[in-house]
Amino acid sequence: MFIRKKRNKSGTISVFVLSTTKSRKQRLVKSFGSAHPNDTAALEKLLQQASSFIQEMEGPYPWCKAEIGE
Repeated sequence: MFIRKKRNKSGTISVFVLSTTKSRKQRLVKSFGSAHPNDTAALEKLLQQASSFIQEMEGPYPWCKAEIGE
């Protein structure tokens, strides 16, 4: 799983957690919202939430990944 920041047409930045499937396609796991690029505190909060979500789903060992939506 990894975090993606995507810029929207309105200028905000959305934060997503994606996983890669066996066929190398990317699957959306969870969306954490969006923030204005000038609001670094809100953007950092979203990135921290996404990072803690990944750690929670993968557990203490990164090679033991949880299957999402399968």
